[in-house]
Amino acid sequence: MSQADQQTGPSDMSAASGEKRASDAGSRSSTVRSAIVILASALVLRLILAITLPCVSRDGAAFCTYAQQLRAQGVGYLQTPDAVQHPLFPTLIGASFAALRSCGAPATPTVWIVAGQIITLASGLGVILLTGALCRLVAERCSGAVRLSVARNFGWLLAGFLPLNVWHSADVMADELHLCFYLGAVLCFARSSARRAALGAGILAGLAFLTRQEGALVALVAVVFLIAHCRRDGARRVVARVVLVLVGFALLAGPYWWLTGSFSNKKDPLELLLGSVTAPPATVSVASSELVSAPVAARRGPIAARLERQDPGWLMLAPTVVHELFRAGRIVIPLLAFVGLVMIGRRLGDSHNRFLMMLLVSHVAVLALLLKREGYLAQRHLLPVLSLLMPYAVLALVGVMDRLRARRHSAGAMVVLAVVFLPLLLYSLRQPNHADRFLVDAARRLREFDPTIAGRRIMSGSSARRVAFYCDAVWLSWPEQPEFAHRLVTMLQEQRPAYFLIELGDGFETEGNRKLVGKLETSGIAETLERVLEQPRPQGGVLRAYRLNWQGR
Repeated sequence: MSQADQQTGPSDMSAASGEKRASDAGSRSSTVRSAIVILASALVLRLILAITLPCVSRDGAAFCTYAQQLRAQGVGYLQTPDAVQHPLFPTLIGASFAALRSCGAPATPTVWIVAGQIITLASGLGVILLTGALCRLVAERCSGAVRLSVARNFGWLLAGFLPLNVWHSADVMADELHLCFYLGAVLCFARSSARRAALGAGILAGLAFLTRQEGALVALVAVVFLIAHCRRDGARRVVARVVLVLVGFALLAGPYWWLTGSFSNKKDPLELLLGSVTAPPATVSVASSELVSAPVAARRGPIAARLERQDPGWLMLAPTVVHELFRAGRIVIPLLAFVGLVMIGRRLGDSHNRFLMMLLVSHVAVLALLLKREGYLAQRHLLPVLSLLMPYAVLALVGVMDRLRARRHSAGAMVVLAVVFLPLLLYSLRQPNHADRFLVDAARRLREFDPTIAGRRIMSGSSARRVAFYCDAVWLSWPEQPEFAHRLVTMLQEQRPAYFLIELGDGFETEGNRKLVGKLETSGIAETLERVLEQPRPQGGVLRAYRLNWQGR
């Protein structure tokens, strides 16, 4: 090296180092600005929908009631037949409610809803950040040509304005909290092969499981994935990571199993797998033998909601799940993901992609089995699948954008962005539960009619339970099966509620209720019934409320 080189070399290296630090600082600043803008926009949208929420969802009322019982009874409530949901989300609702009470908020049903919305809003923002991180990780390992910051930003936007994410963040639903822990576990395991990452993935999967039982899939698939790569990574290293994943998961799930004495109070996977639970006919939601012979106190959990069920054949399972997936992703996300998977081609066999694909296929298989055995599949159950597909949708979107800009088709790039994001944004503006506002109006009228209704007992189906919730009353479930009117009379006589609510009108859920009311009004308890309210339903028909006078009977 010449003397001139020796004199100028350190200076040049210092200048280059300074430029790199400046570039990194600029990149971090740009990342922070993008995150603030996207998160603030997503939060404003969610806050608007949360504040103007016409009525809490059915599950929202159930979670709030669960939280109330946990607060009143402690962990012993988990051992009761009514504790059919996993406990983490209701526990956090209770903690949020306690914080609101310490700030002077009253103990009202509305405050319980706000307490739940605080958790779902925070979880929704976490889902956005984690989705962006997963998109960046996949882009980094799949294609060096893809700009990582753009991939991350598109991931934030897709998760931020996916309608299901928006609606569940504004309501009181456990799905966003579950998805937050689920994605955290996936990222923790996929990003690093360190032992502490395996432990962290197990812990996060345990938290996801305590929210919804599907969270166990992350830990299970991680263990299977590690065992499958035993030869490549070395047996000792693989065994250590498998043990740490299982230990992390058991640390969270173990106490729940010990308290409840079962894998899950919601649905036993072994029953689904072995086929001991069969899909009922479309007009029946629970077995008639349960309704006729089993005492109410002896049944495991409250009576199931009257759901419109499907009975697809084995050959139609996959098309049905795919159809629901496209509906849940508003077509654009699953379609882009398919294009992205085709684009990466052989790189789909890389280890990180294999793990994501194993998890995705496992989740779809569980949902298909649920559909076959229970005859039921909701779009929100597909949220984890959509989140696992988003990185590949982002790869396709960035690839298309780069090709258009390379050819100087900036207008075409804007059209692509509009086609992808505008339908998501417009659809996410729809108010969740907008057709259920009449239940809040009915609760208000009942409170005006009976100012002492709080704490009294109201029997109704699963939809009208929200009237009981808004009245701060005790809800008693009934089977919503008109063909078992005699059983309803027995339940009314045994449990002696102060009010009985029933929805009348057209549609699956209210089918046959007018006939049931006719039988009820001519039964042996007809003299105890007093019709006190009829609330019109926007979909036609009415919600009818009866007051029951049990004095002297």
